[in-house]
Amino acid sequence: MQGLDGAIGYFELSFAKAKGIPTVSLDTGAPEPVAVSAETASAGIATAHVDGTGHDMTLTFDYRTRASGAYPIVLITYEIVCDSGNQAEVLPALKSFLTYTASEEGQKDLSRIHYAPLPDEVAARVRQVVSRLS
Repeated sequence: MQGLDGAIGYFELSFAKAKGIPTVSLDTGAPEPVAVSAETASAGIATAHVDGTGHDMTLTFDYRTRASGAYPIVLITYEIVCDSGNQAEVLPALKSFLTYTASEEGQKDLSRIHYAPLPDEVAARVRQVVSRLS
């Protein structure tokens, strides 16, 4: 089913784009309603606060942000890894994968497939944490 009058649904942007399902702009209190896109989702992620202790990269989102151009309904994927004690034969592949995915190269084409690149500040912190894995 693609629609039901009065219904509200949630699914990822890449699915909506692939299926031609219309999305909505949100009136967040910013000067203009915000349409969903990879760029506006990244701006929404940029309003999050990094919580946790040590190298914990848990994000708390500001779903009430009024930042111009920030789409506030966002989710991210977490990669849960140990900061120490990783198996020596697995560690290089783990670090390589995480380093690449958080790199400028790994982030640059995400918008093309309707995924939100990490804001530069968040990606830099991820790279810093990954570099310390042992």
